[in-house]
Amino acid sequence: MKNFCIIIFSLIFTLFLFCEQNKAPLTTSYDYSFCLYLVKDYDFSESENITLKNLKLEFEPFLTIDDITEYHWAKHIITLTAAASNRLHTLFKDWQSFMRKPFVVMVNNERIYYGFFFGNHLSSISNKPVIMLDEFVFDENNNTLRLVRAYPSGDGNNPLVPDVRKDQRIYDVLLQTNKLKL
Repeated sequence: MKNFCIIIFSLIFTLFLFCEQNKAPLTTSYDYSFCLYLVKDYDFSESENITLKNLKLEFEPFLTIDDITEYHWAKHIITLTAAASNRLHTLFKDWQSFMRKPFVVMVNNERIYYGFFFGNHLSSISNKPVIMLDEFVFDENNNTLRLVRAYPSGDGNNPLVPDVRKDQRIYDVLLQTNKLKL
């Protein structure tokens, strides 16, 4: 009888562990297949020492696939829904506090690349992708975010700087969600 109880207990315990590991995530109204997160606790002067893996992200993304009406692949311009555009205009109201702040692009919970918020007035350079924030915030009717390859070289073809915006995983999820514009 003792062995039988041990076996039953072991089975119940194993079943409990299996169920906990395979528990479905909490349902939300957001689709996180493609999203952008802000990075917290970041010092731009340390930008040479950071890696994609060690960046600490905010709890929720500031932009998800649900916020996007289309992503123009050739130009890397994200067209936002009206609600997302209004929300981001409010978020970026104090736009200067976002200058040189990093963001992370994720696909299906996988970090793809990080970049920075920049403006045309900055004297800094970045070999990472940049969201040109001043183009968005100075025009309340603007509902697009432009991701440039690097700053200040923009979308030029620099063979020394790989274009991480063209990641196949991003392309695939945009295609699957009907957000891709070629």
